[in-house]
Amino acid sequence: MKRIPVTQLFSIQATVGGNHDARFIFDTGIGLSLVSGSLAERVHCSPVGKSFTGRRMSGQEVTMPLVSLESLAVGPVVRENAIAGLFDIFGDGTQMPEGFAGIEGFLSPAFFEGVPFTLELANERILVESDQSLPLIQKTGKSVPLRVESDGPSVTMFVDLLLPDGEVAVVEVDTGSDILILNKRYMHRLGIEVSGKATTKIEGKDETGHGYVRYRAPVSGTVCTESQHDLFQAAPEVMFQEIIYDGLVGVDFLKRFAVTFNIAGSELIFSKPEWE
Repeated sequence: MKRIPVTQLFSIQATVGGNHDARFIFDTGIGLSLVSGSLAERVHCSPVGKSFTGRRMSGQEVTMPLVSLESLAVGPVVRENAIAGLFDIFGDGTQMPEGFAGIEGFLSPAFFEGVPFTLELANERILVESDQSLPLIQKTGKSVPLRVESDGPSVTMFVDLLLPDGEVAVVEVDTGSDILILNKRYMHRLGIEVSGKATTKIEGKDETGHGYVRYRAPVSGTVCTESQHDLFQAAPEVMFQEIIYDGLVGVDFLKRFAVTFNIAGSELIFSKPEWE
């Protein structure tokens, strides 16, 4: 296993074009890897003459040109002619989001496609697995089916989550989300009222200026993976919003495990983390 250190906001060290160091945020909810305009200019990357249109969880479409990086390396993994979206990560550039200073790109799980890796959020590291380590993890861990959707250079991953009312929600695996996010339609089914005493209403705009209304509330009971009921979270705090997915499962659920992503094998494997 090769270790990749992960720091605050899941920031990792990358090398672009063989000799340009850059800080990327690794986010399993980013389907397409992204690079800033300043990094693209610094490494002299090549436009590929195509654009990519993706959808945010709100349904909002975002279109960006695609560029080809001569190489992109993170730890022992190197991709030649890596495709990324050219994106103004910081909006108009006048207000840097807190904690994002020095960030020049986002790394999507597509970068690791075909390379199994383990995410240990509690230990702030990614472990790149080998042909020898993966079978051992499969033997000792708990495997959950992973739905992988590929759209050209973009990869999105989903798992089935069993909700307290017995319904199965297909949720995106998203380390960019802190807590479990569910479509607003689940509120009534789970006994949550928009005007309830334990419900907090949040209104605002996202980083693209798109307005949203969210409701945050604790949910009674447990949520668990549909195929492994002992992989659960009791009485989770949940964010409800009108979104295009059933939901997104994030850090609050994943951080209690070492989670191995075997994208080629369409599985997530949950294990006890090796505490340091």
